[in-house]
Amino acid sequence: MMSLVIIIIIIIIIIIITINLRSQNRNWNFWNAVPSIIQTLLENRRFFVEMDGRKSRWRLQKNGLPQGSVLAPSLFNIYTNDQPEFDLTRRFIYADDLCLATQSTSFNAIETRLTDALSSLTNY
Repeated sequence: MMSLVIIIIIIIIIIIITINLRSQNRNWNFWNAVPSIIQTLLENRRFFVEMDGRKSRWRLQKNGLPQGSVLAPSLFNIYTNDQPEFDLTRRFIYADDLCLATQSTSFNAIETRLTDALSSLTNY
């Protein structure tokens, strides 16, 4: 259900961007512009840190997406959609977080399953 909501939000954003940009340029094609739209979100972003009422100087952010953006978890889900699945282990994905879980009567079995799953994810 959450994936459907994200897809609907992305479609609405695409429609709005397409309508706005087409009104400015009749020959504009959305799918050709997707890389430049994503690049715009990744370029020239700055931040500062505030702690105890004091602010750091502005810094250039060289990686990642803006916190709180709809695009960040959507791109994360697209990128990680083909993660491997593991026997007797469940995956829970929310936004850009991943949780692995398993059950057993033996702590050693739990530790082995989760260690194997994490090793596979590291290679992924």
